[in-house]
Amino acid sequence: MKVMLILSEDGITFTPVCKDLIDLMPEPAVVTDLIGGHLTLMVRLEDYVKLETKFIKAQTGG
Repeated sequence: MKVMLILSEDGITFTPVCKDLIDLMPEPAVVTDLIGGHLTLMVRLEDYVKLETKFIKAQTGG
């Protein structure tokens, strides 16, 4: 199963290790078009849920 990494465009907290994280995963789905820094999940919950739902459906054929 594929892994989805959600890396906020304006998130500076983890930016230095983002490439390393991507390189560790076997062909991850990478999403970078959310804004909100490392708090994206909390401040953009509806967008996050839509991304997760779309990803899960794509992985499960739903």
